[in-house]
Amino acid sequence: MGLSNPKANSFEHQELKEAMLKTIAQLNAWAEEYDITEPSLLNFAVTDGETVVCIRYTSSKTEEAASLYFSSGTRFECYRPGHYRMVKADRREDIVVVASGKV
Repeated sequence: MGLSNPKANSFEHQELKEAMLKTIAQLNAWAEEYDITEPSLLNFAVTDGETVVCIRYTSSKTEEAASLYFSSGTRFECYRPGHYRMVKADRREDIVVVASGKV
C-alpha cells in the first residue's frame, strides 16, 4: 500500500516509512468505519532485503506504545551454556535484532 512501484527490487527507507504510515492510517479508518473502540497495538517490520523499517504503534489516546530496541553485531557468542550475546568482531554489523517491550 503506497509504494510507487511495488515490484521494485529495493526501496529508500523514506518510501517504506511512508507506505507504513499510510497502512496505519487505513487500519485506523477501517476501525473508525466499523466503530471499533478497542485500542490496537501493532508492530511492523518491513524490508526489501537491504532496507528495514520497524514501527511500534498504538491507536490508544491515553497509553503509549512500547519502545523499540535493537542490537547489532557480527555474530552471536555463547558465554555459558544456553546463554548468548551479540558481539561486534569488527566494524561490520551483519546481524540486527529488533524487539519491543515496556521498561
